Amino acid sequence: MEHWVVNAFIAERFRHGRVLVAGDAAHAIPPAGGMGMNTGVGDVHNLCWKLAGVLRGWAGPGAAPSRRGRREPVELPWSEQYFAQLGLVLGVAYDQDEYEPSDPGTDYVPTAKPGHRMPHFWLAPGRSTLDAFGEWFTVLTPDPAGWERQLTGPWPLRIESLPAEHAADSGLHPDGALLVRPDGHIGARWQDRPSGDSALYDALVAITGYR
Repeated sequence: MEHWVVNAFIAERFRHGRVLVAGDAAHAIPPAGGMGMNTGVGDVHNLCWKLAGVLRGWAGPGAAPSRRGRREPVELPWSEQYFAQLGLVLGVAYDQDEYEPSDPGTDYVPTAKPGHRMPHFWLAPGRSTLDAFGEWFTVLTPDPAGWERQLTGPWPLRIESLPAEHAADSGLHPDGALLVRPDGHIGARWQDRPSGDSALYDALVAITGYR
């Protein structure tokens, strides 16, 4: 029997000039749970929309380095449950001002909190919230007309009507909104429509580093 050592490390930085690192070059992960490939794909998924924004002129260079997602620690016995890590894969969340960590676990619990992946809701028969995302930012709101006046700036942006029952499930009042990034993660949430007309603009500047 051969002995081997379980290693785990992460790079001190993910970017040097025009060189960006992801996957095994950015971090080594113990093999249990098969998270290495998932994490590597997640790195690139996070990075590609930011690179697109820089190249197309609506994101600053500071948006390009891939940021580490937050995964809550899980300590489980060596059993089938140890590999039931859907909550770690789909539940990955990026740091946001409103981030509220949930109880550690392997079950995926959909939530519309900023930083988390936008949950599936039906917008119309046969059309999910997940179908609304692409190479653009998406505003999901039960009050599309009230948010159209904030459509300013260089960013690709679309407004989608969110049915009232799903708005309530997302923690929104009738004139609130969610801002969803191109990768499907929630970048900002407003329970009510802000009094000024710059809230959406300010959020996009904070996310992309470009004004």
